[in-house]
Amino acid sequence: MNRSDPRHRLLVVSTTAALVGLTLTGCAAPHSDAAPHPAVTRTASATQTTATRTPSRPPATPSAAPSAAGAPSAPAANAASTPAPGAGAAAGPGTRSGMCTTAQLSARLGEQGGNPPGSGGGMSKEQLAIILTNTSPTTCTLQGWPGVSYVGDGNGTQIGPAATPDRDVQHPTVTLQPGRAAQAYIIIEVAAAFDPATCKPVHIDGIRVYPPGSRTALFIRGGSGAGDGTACSAGELRQTIVEAVIPYP
Repeated sequence: MNRSDPRHRLLVVSTTAALVGLTLTGCAAPHSDAAPHPAVTRTASATQTTATRTPSRPPATPSAAPSAAGAPSAPAANAASTPAPGAGAAAGPGTRSGMCTTAQLSARLGEQGGNPPGSGGGMSKEQLAIILTNTSPTTCTLQGWPGVSYVGDGNGTQIGPAATPDRDVQHPTVTLQPGRAAQAYIIIEVAAAFDPATCKPVHIDGIRVYPPGSRTALFIRGGSGAGDGTACSAGELRQTIVEAVIPYP
């Protein structure tokens, strides 16, 4: 075909136009398809970001809860300090500790009813007063019956039974300022008043005295102002009665 022929020219123009149209169509299609993808991608990205950030906030609320839980720790500390009044309550035993201890006292024999030690009561009895003096610089108290017994053998062995408390007498609390004293009367059946075979008299070294409420004893040497210085060693014979402490004199 001759290129100068009008039909040739028309064919070339038509072919060229078709190619241009296809080219434009191919370019436009990708452009229109690409637009939705970025939109979808951004939306998913925003959704993902939102989904990620939204759960991250609720944990902040529990983190505040421990802070609130920590707040009651202050009252807990106050509760721990509350037992302080308990220390004040412990002053009760402290008051009881005001009773005179053996270390605060001295003991001696004295008069009973104005009589010299060991006198009165007849030939078969001795009437004595055990006098307990506060030798400490602190005021203390005595209340009740002292423990009294004879001792011998040179080693503190108890001779016979301990004195029997007379529960029929008053037993007031006696307050002893430093240097002051209390007394407890004792009445002793002398060994000579008993059958020797029953009494089994032995020589005594003195009298052991437990102040009321104490487990430590004082010792009064000699122990008797009259008689022959003996006591019944038979366990079934009770020679001595002791009364509660009262003020002296």
